[in-house]
Amino acid sequence: MQEGDISAFHFLVVVLAPLLVSQFVTPFVISAARRMDLVDSPDGFRRIHDTPVPRIGGVAVLASFAFALFFIRDVIGGESGVIGVLAGCAIVSLVGLYDDLRGVSPRVKVIAQLVAAAVAWSFSPQLHGIALGYTSEFALGWLGLPVLMLWVVVVSNGYNLIDGINGLASAVGIVGAFAAAAISLALGNHVDALLALALASALCGFSRFNFPKARIFLGDAGSLTIGFLLAMLTVRGASRPSGSVVLVVPVLALLVPLFETGLTIARRWLRSVSVVVADAHHIHHRLLAVGFGHSGATLVLGSASAIFATLGVALGVAGPTMMWVFSVLAIGAVVLSLLLAVSVLSYHEIGIAAEVLMTGPSRARRVIRDQIAATDLAARVQTTTSIDALNEMLALAASDFSFVKMSLLHRGMDVISADPPGRVWRLEFPLSTPDSIPSFAGFAISVLCGANGGSRPFGAERVIHILAPALEAWIVDHQDALATEYAAAASGTAKARRSVMLRMPRGGVA
Repeated sequence: MQEGDISAFHFLVVVLAPLLVSQFVTPFVISAARRMDLVDSPDGFRRIHDTPVPRIGGVAVLASFAFALFFIRDVIGGESGVIGVLAGCAIVSLVGLYDDLRGVSPRVKVIAQLVAAAVAWSFSPQLHGIALGYTSEFALGWLGLPVLMLWVVVVSNGYNLIDGINGLASAVGIVGAFAAAAISLALGNHVDALLALALASALCGFSRFNFPKARIFLGDAGSLTIGFLLAMLTVRGASRPSGSVVLVVPVLALLVPLFETGLTIARRWLRSVSVVVADAHHIHHRLLAVGFGHSGATLVLGSASAIFATLGVALGVAGPTMMWVFSVLAIGAVVLSLLLAVSVLSYHEIGIAAEVLMTGPSRARRVIRDQIAATDLAARVQTTTSIDALNEMLALAASDFSFVKMSLLHRGMDVISADPPGRVWRLEFPLSTPDSIPSFAGFAISVLCGANGGSRPFGAERVIHILAPALEAWIVDHQDALATEYAAAASGTAKARRSVMLRMPRGGVA
């Protein structure tokens, strides 16, 4: 049967059949899961529900979806691309189900997603190119397959990440499926529209058992497989006759899981934590933390998903003039969401990273300046002949590095002067000396930095790293004179102590 033979009956079946079948299949799956003890128990950390809940709801969704496909088999039977999508779907669902039953490592799940994407592509190559505007298209050639594989992995895992509170994954999935159906109809991809509507209907039926009070969860068999289907259907639905995909449609239609994926990777990378280590800092967790309940968080993210998806579809079908209008709206919505994520949801990792990146040039210039000044100072160290002269030089140079004071001291020899008025940092960096002069093991570079912003301890280690070798060499060269002073200091005479006290230049800090 050709696409032209698709009738209203086919659309009616894919809308009603999954919705009705899910009302019978889901209770059966709930009962079976409880008998087999396939439940998700609360842990007070990420699993924040009250009582154990069955975790294989994906079986019910996929069964309802498959039931609809049976009635439109005459339509999809001749579509090799659809057969490829369903074959990939089977691979992901089997691995996901095994994960729900026995447990599977993240690596195995990612490999399954990559294989599934490759299988789907092998039946009917996707992503011949990318359309960025009304007429602009860029051919991908052989890059089509790796781009599709990356897209599938990102969307599938992003959808899995948002499956953390009641109804959220179902809501985002319904929105994404309806968006895929809408763009498919607009661009004439009717078979893909049927599949997307069947998926949306199955999720609508399932959501009755998952929201507002969850009687069953999707589980990995559900979230990973639905994520795979959404990834494939949005790409296929947004494909023009030329084979190019209107990029903005799938991206905006699935922006919530995409944003979650990107944010999660960024957060964990900035914290030097493995990206596969679970945490309770996802967007829905943060919404709960600032006062939204499960229903409120689902409503917020579901509404955001609907807004983005609507803008995506509008951009996919808009003419040249309206495309600019929708583009401005879409960019504004994305920027606003980013600002809210950083401020309201307190993702301080992103704010700190942004600040570092924005101040990067000035920080780099300061680092270079400090290293140049420290190198110049290290070269002048050998010109001094006494520890008093050396400390006077260090004290004068302290302001070059925004320090309050810098000096060479010895814990056994020196009378340590009181810190200057106000709050200060005192940093001491021990110097190493040869074993032949063990008496001087107590030498250190002392740095005082103001705590109120006028001066800084930041970068002191860079300065000392350059100065330390020069000071250590100076101590070795002057060990005889220092030994005499040390002996005098040990005798306890006031004159000897004054000769080795650390003091600032005349008029400096006491």
